[in-house]
Amino acid sequence: MSNTYVTADFDANGMLQAITTKDDAVKTEAKIEFMEYGTKARGDKSGAYLFMPDGPGKVKKLSSPLVRIVEGKLRSSVTVVQKWITHIVILNSSPGVDGTGLMIENDIDLTSDGMNNREISMRVTSNVGSGDVFFTDLNGFQMIRRKRYAKLPIQANFYPLPSMGYIQDSKTRLSIISGQPLGGTSAASGQLEVMLDRRLMQDDNRGLFQGVQDNKVTPHHFTLLLERQIPGSKAEAD
Repeated sequence: MSNTYVTADFDANGMLQAITTKDDAVKTEAKIEFMEYGTKARGDKSGAYLFMPDGPGKVKKLSSPLVRIVEGKLRSSVTVVQKWITHIVILNSSPGVDGTGLMIENDIDLTSDGMNNREISMRVTSNVGSGDVFFTDLNGFQMIRRKRYAKLPIQANFYPLPSMGYIQDSKTRLSIISGQPLGGTSAASGQLEVMLDRRLMQDDNRGLFQGVQDNKVTPHHFTLLLERQIPGSKAEAD
């Protein structure tokens, strides 16, 4: 898909692979994957208040998805349909700011038994050299510099992501703008990850006295924005 500002490349399963900015004709990897976390077999388990994964997230493979491509003068989209998700990437053909980013919608359905004790996130993997630093906002007011610490467990490197998160290097910034408050992290250099939904069958002994089993089909809206550093501009202070 392409418009005035960017070209988006997809694989055979309809998943985004790269974004090319037309101003400088530079192609940047931006691979979208869905990750799946389980919960610990013993001890404290994930529940309404606790996130206690059984290890790093595993890529949730797509099984022969239905892929629908729509191209139009005003809007183009790629839709991927699986039993547990409908994933839509939209590119607007607009001369305004709404044409600079890719609109993403994920409709998550974790109501089937096969999704018990599962937590699903969306991960964007790029070649942006962000190291162990990433940024999330503070209640939509200001951006906070975060750092990933390898000595900490996985859950300790997740932070609130009320409306936006980004990674950057000296040339490129990759941002996820969220339409709803979620949690996010950068699990490795060049990655941005946002938690989407969770279904947990046990109480975590923190006062709710039940698991998280009232799941409904939940839509999540995002904008994925790729920006270049303007030559001669000054980098922001840490």
